[in-house]
Amino acid sequence: MPAWIQIEGKQQKYPMPHANNFCIGRNDDCDLQLDDPKASRNHAIVQHNGGIYYLIDIASKNGCYLNNSRISSPCTLKNGDQIRIGDTSFIFGMDDTDNTNDDMEKTMLIAKEIEPNVKEITILVADIRSFTALTESLSIQDLSVIMNQWFSDVTDCVEEHDGILDKFIGDSVYARWNTQAGKTSPVELALKTSCALNKISININKKFPDIPFPLNIGIGINTGHAAMDIGAEGTAMGDAVNLAFRLEDQSKIIGKNIVMSETSWKHLNNAQWDDDNHAMKIFVKGKKDSVNIIGINFNEASQYLDSI
Repeated sequence: MPAWIQIEGKQQKYPMPHANNFCIGRNDDCDLQLDDPKASRNHAIVQHNGGIYYLIDIASKNGCYLNNSRISSPCTLKNGDQIRIGDTSFIFGMDDTDNTNDDMEKTMLIAKEIEPNVKEITILVADIRSFTALTESLSIQDLSVIMNQWFSDVTDCVEEHDGILDKFIGDSVYARWNTQAGKTSPVELALKTSCALNKISININKKFPDIPFPLNIGIGINTGHAAMDIGAEGTAMGDAVNLAFRLEDQSKIIGKNIVMSETSWKHLNNAQWDDDNHAMKIFVKGKKDSVNIIGINFNEASQYLDSI
């Protein structure tokens, strides 16, 4: 479905690419260069993934506004959305959408009558460290090349480890595994994927030696029940998914590469990480009670995987 951005009051439409990011800012290497002193040099990215377009503020000084609300995280774009950067307003459009509203309303009514599909899954969330500093240190073209390489390698990695790539959100990836009796532990697969993602980051550092500092990642892993096949993207949602994102945030705070919930850890055989150096209680946003977690580094995960 073709998508485009149009500056309000002007005729030209800027088509959104399917394979690459669309960059907006004052720099002359942006896809849409703005003559607006309130816009940052590299201000925002429109990212396409799985048929969905996301608006991402890349550490701009004055922020991005979607339908008059400042965004603080990647937001899904819909036909007719208004974007404002500095004093410049845009309309985001998607062609061939005229006949979708009735179908969408019917789908929503049907969905309300369907029993929710709830399953136990293991969720992995990986996030690039210091992404804001990275965006400020690279040209928008170099950043796009590096990120597209990372997205491509991550997609292949998750599939190779029998995972489901739910979505990319900005510089984060959200993948999941279903719990199946008699199959390899999904937490074990998530750990293998974590170590493989770390190797991908190391290889990108070698492939792009001009990166001003090493590309590093942090990972959160949780196991729990989630509602499946939600929305047009067929995503999995619920408290278990939210906690995985919170655990990834905690990896920065406690200084570990991987933070997993106690629920996930108990799915592993002979993983001796219940000592004071690894096991701890933390508080996360949205949870009244503390959460028991295990914090480990990539070398410890690799050593465990080699031992089983």
